[in-house]
Amino acid sequence: MTVAICFACGEFKVGAFTPCPHCGAEPVSLDEQAHSLALTDHYLTPEGLAQVQQRASNGLPVDIDPEFYEQLLQTLREEQQRKPW
Repeated sequence: MTVAICFACGEFKVGAFTPCPHCGAEPVSLDEQAHSLALTDHYLTPEGLAQVQQRASNGLPVDIDPEFYEQLLQTLREEQQRKPW
């Protein structure tokens, strides 16, 4: 089970690409998906998740390393291009 932080409101949720049960935001664009993926327990420790959650829920920006963010975007683009079979 993936623990994630909502890119819109900062609440905890299950899954990077699932709608937020608190605010209903769902990452649709590649930018939102990359942001959501970066805010998961795949890439952050429990302490890191708590820090991100606190910042985001207080309306503060969450800093994501630009190189890492570009890698996530590239991975998502490649997934979109991949044939389902």
